Amino acid sequence: MKIQLKTSSLLAIAADCIVVATWGNQQLSANAQTLNNHLKGALTAFLKKTTQLENTCDSAFFTLREKELNASQLLLVNLGNKKEFTLEIFKKAIDKVAATLETIRCKSVCFAFDDVSPNDSTTGQCIRATAIALQQATYRFETYKSKPKTSALSQVIFFADKSQKNLDDATKQAEAIIAGMDLTMDLANCPPNVCHPGYLAKQADQLAKKYASLTVKTLNEAALKKLGAGALLSVGNGSPHKSKMILIEYRGAAKTQQPHILVGKGITFDTGGNNLKNFDGMLGMKYDMCGAATVFGVIKTVVELKLKINVVGIIATAENMPGGEATRPEDIVTSLSGQTIEILNTDAEGRLVLCDALTYAERYNPKSVIDIATLTGAIITCLGDINSGLFSNNDKLAEQIQQAATTTQDGVWRLPISSAYDAMINSNFADIKNIGGAAAGSITAACFLARFTKKYPWAHLDVAGTASVKAGMNRKATGRPVPLLVEYLLQQR
Repeated sequence: MKIQLKTSSLLAIAADCIVVATWGNQQLSANAQTLNNHLKGALTAFLKKTTQLENTCDSAFFTLREKELNASQLLLVNLGNKKEFTLEIFKKAIDKVAATLETIRCKSVCFAFDDVSPNDSTTGQCIRATAIALQQATYRFETYKSKPKTSALSQVIFFADKSQKNLDDATKQAEAIIAGMDLTMDLANCPPNVCHPGYLAKQADQLAKKYASLTVKTLNEAALKKLGAGALLSVGNGSPHKSKMILIEYRGAAKTQQPHILVGKGITFDTGGNNLKNFDGMLGMKYDMCGAATVFGVIKTVVELKLKINVVGIIATAENMPGGEATRPEDIVTSLSGQTIEILNTDAEGRLVLCDALTYAERYNPKSVIDIATLTGAIITCLGDINSGLFSNNDKLAEQIQQAATTTQDGVWRLPISSAYDAMINSNFADIKNIGGAAAGSITAACFLARFTKKYPWAHLDVAGTASVKAGMNRKATGRPVPLLVEYLLQQR
């Protein structure tokens, strides 16, 4: 999908469809009024007759006659009360518009929304939100279909009445973000017989071959054993696919500048191990590597934007399978940090691979560390698929992430980690146990990770409910929280 910013006359824009706004009182936006004047009041007359624009976020097509404009259709979108217009309302409207455009197989579209910025955001943020909505509506993963069907939409134009650097930047950011989301979703949707730890390592190598600013190093099981990463290694004991830790380094600034580290949980399939899941619990478990896929997507976006910061992706990847060599409940392993862990449930494996990756992150003297993980079913019970769970040992970092979430509408909700919850994971036989019981499952999982993050500012995003949709047979990756993390890193420049 090619994205452009054009500042020539709106009347000269060539596209299959031009999208403009109206307000709830049938008032045309400035751009819509420009078109209305050219069409000799036809849009005003249309608004008076149509019943399709009665509600906020409704849209209606106006078909143009030949040579009236360099477009065949106008799409009018009702944005409601101008005084109450917010980014949230805009996002709902544009999600509907994107779905409509995909339904009619639109090949090119122009959005003329520079005149209707929400009260709580900017035109640049609207450009990014529109691009993401289009990506979500048009994305397909049909690599393994004999007759794949692709989206018709290939060209997206954002119109502005004059050149503005921030809009040019927003357009470039939008294109880079959807490229990152495409990569994230492709990796997440990939079948588990293809996407295993070795496959992820190869994808990292290919990324480094494409971008000179990246370096990749993969620690295999022998290297991890030599380091003492017993927690990570314990998860893959039952699988023929060897566990790995993949290190992707982006240098956009001086080597002396502390890097921001993204740690991704990469369980390429999670059977639960010897604590075997049932069928309903196992379906969709190829998405247990969405944290790792997110790191790939964010790194790609960062490289495309050539951000002047240093970023390191650490991907802890394993396949969690049952078997004679698989870890048993009540086994005790020693983590890279030296802390011993009693494994009471082999289906609480994500925290085991993450804790060694978080310990490894200390070697970089990081400015911040954010881990991304489909860690607990409990977070879905708590927050559904609306917000990702946010935990942090640093209020400033948490606030920055929350601000990025607001800016992108890629929501988070902060939950507590405290000594009272932390006590629930004390073990009688080791330093720590990997589950805390039925209560507060997401919090005790975060408390587990917190024990390995005392030397730097750290945040944990539990994306089990937001990174993918696992509703029966309607399974798909969402690309979240790529927009959130890219916005966070943009603010670190």
